[in-house]
Amino acid sequence: MYCIMENFSDRLLSLQNRYQRLTGMKEGKRQQIEEYTKSIDEGEVYAERLAIAQAVIQGLADQARQEFRGDVNKLVTMVVKSVFTEDFSFDMQMSTEGGRLQCRPVVIERVGDSEIEYMPKDDMGGSVLDPIGFALRVVLQQFQRTRTRAMFILDEPMKNVGHGDLLNQAGAMMAEVSHEVGLQLIVVTHEPELAEMADRAYQVVRGTNGESSVEAIVGGEVNKGRRIVK
Repeated sequence: MYCIMENFSDRLLSLQNRYQRLTGMKEGKRQQIEEYTKSIDEGEVYAERLAIAQAVIQGLADQARQEFRGDVNKLVTMVVKSVFTEDFSFDMQMSTEGGRLQCRPVVIERVGDSEIEYMPKDDMGGSVLDPIGFALRVVLQQFQRTRTRAMFILDEPMKNVGHGDLLNQAGAMMAEVSHEVGLQLIVVTHEPELAEMADRAYQVVRGTNGESSVEAIVGGEVNKGRRIVK
């Protein structure tokens, strides 16, 4: 009997120890579950706040994009209308594809009650592209946070516009934009209409001896003082 009771006591003690160990393990798991649950709750709150923040940021980005688009459309339309007699307007259409911003420049012509939409590059040729390209360069330069320069060097600008009134109007537009925004334009051209719009103009003449002379043009007349350029 003594032996049986001793064995029983040993087993009971072993069971008590095991129970206490399992109880301790259970308490540890319970605390882990509480911590995980808390983390999940915090994660859900964080996710909700993140979603709200992303929505706010996206809304601000959309608003800034629309404001930028409106400013660009207004300025480029002014430039195009100052050159051409048609009732043109410019629209920089924006969309997001694959997470990337896509821009599609469009020219709209109003004829009576109708509107005709053109892709300038494909449908209208360089006569419209030249003023649009010039205007967009000026606009982007003006929108720079830190402007790297206040000068453009332009090689044969408005070369597709033609001659006569259109080119005169294009030259007057360039001169007015230059003065209005404080942007110096250095223009290389063969067109006298553009040279006449400049504050200062120089004519490069190649001589029979292979040397080039640079003559300052003042008031439409050639200044006879010359500087030889090899």
